[in-house]
Amino acid sequence: MGELEGRARRRLGTYLRRLRQASGWTLEDLVRIVERQGGRLSVSTLHRIECGKSALPLETISLVARSLGVALSEIDERLQALRGTAVSRPAVRDAEGALATARRLAGEGRFWDALACLDAVLEGDDAPARLDPDVEARVHLARSYCHRKLRHYELSLAAAGRVLRREGVSEEPVVQALLLHLEVHAMRGDFLRARVYAEHCRGRIEGLRTSARAYGWLTLGILEFKQERWGEALACFDRAQDLYRELGAA
Repeated sequence: MGELEGRARRRLGTYLRRLRQASGWTLEDLVRIVERQGGRLSVSTLHRIECGKSALPLETISLVARSLGVALSEIDERLQALRGTAVSRPAVRDAEGALATARRLAGEGRFWDALACLDAVLEGDDAPARLDPDVEARVHLARSYCHRKLRHYELSLAAAGRVLRREGVSEEPVVQALLLHLEVHAMRGDFLRARVYAEHCRGRIEGLRTSARAYGWLTLGILEFKQERWGEALACFDRAQDLYRELGAA
C-alpha cells in the first residue's frame, strides 16, 4: 500500500480507537461486542487496525463501526476525507494556520476535513510542550464543535473535557468548554447534567469578552427554553440580545 493510503489507514485507525475509548471500552470489550453480532475478530487484529498496521477488510470494519454506533457510510466518508487531505493540508504543525483552515472547512460543512487538520496539530508526543495552553484549548474546542455537528457526542465531550483538564488555560476557553458540555448534554436530553454545567457557567460569563458573553447567555437561554422555563429563557435571551447589539448585530 502506498504512502498516501498508509497514512489514511493510520489516521482512520486512530479515529476508531478514539471512538472506542470515548465509549469506555477496552479492546477486549469491543471484540466481545463484535462477536455477539456474529463476527470474528481477535484482540491482536483489532489492535493492529487501530495502529494502522493492518488492512481494513470491509466486513470487519462494518462490524466494528456498527458496534461503535457509527454508520459504515461515515467511516467511508472519513477515509475519503483523509485520503483527500493527506497531501493538501497546510503545514498543520502551525496551529494558527490549521485553526484558520479548519474554520473555513467547517464553514463549508466539511467537518471531516476540518478534523483532519485539527488532529494533525496534536500528533506527536511533543504536542503538549509545543503548544501554548490556550492555543491547544482552541484546537480541542474546534474539534469538539466538529464532532458535535457530526453527532459524535461522546467524542465532542471528550475533546471539550481535555480543555478542562489542561493546566494553564485561561478563563474564556474553560467557559467555552463548559458551554459545549452543556449543549451536548442538552441535545441528548440529559438536562440534569446540562444544568450542572450551566451553574458552573453562570457566575463566570460576565468576565468574558462581549462576543463570548453573548454566546454564553444565548446558550443558557436555549437550555431554559428546551425545559419550558419561559421566564428564565426570556431573561437570558434579552441579555444576549443586548450584547449582540453592542457588537453591532441587527
